[in-house]
Amino acid sequence: MQKRENNSMLEGSKKQKVSHKSLTGIQKKELCQKFIDSDEKLTQAELKEMYGIGRSTVSEILAKKDKWLNLNENLILASNKRDHSLLFPKTDEATALWFDAAINAGLTVNGILLQEKILSLLRLLRKKGLKHLVDE
Repeated sequence: MQKRENNSMLEGSKKQKVSHKSLTGIQKKELCQKFIDSDEKLTQAELKEMYGIGRSTVSEILAKKDKWLNLNENLILASNKRDHSLLFPKTDEATALWFDAAINAGLTVNGILLQEKILSLLRLLRKKGLKHLVDE
C-alpha cells in the first residue's frame, strides 16, 4: 500500500515536458532593448515569461546583448532563429562585398564564377601572408 501512495505522489510531481522555443535575431534585439530600457526595467524572470523561453536562454541572450543590439534588422540573418557563426568572417565579408559589387555592375553571378572568385581571394590571402585567415 505504501508503494502505491509513493508512486502516485511521484507521478503527480513529474515535470511536464517543456517545448523549446527559438527567437529570431529581431526578437533577441527587442528583448535586450527592453532589458536595458530605462522606462521598463524588466527582470530576467519577466522577460522569460514575456517571450516564453527559459531563464537560462534569457541569460545567454543578454550575455551577447552588444551583438544583438547592433543587429541590422534589414539583413536576412535578423529573421533567422539560429546563429550560424562563420568560420572565416573576414573572408566571407570580402566575398559578400565582391558579390554585391558584381550584382550592382550587372554581372550574372553563378556558382562557377563565385567559386573562382573565392579561390582567387584565398590565393591572394596566402600570398599576402595572411595564411591564418585561410587555413584551419
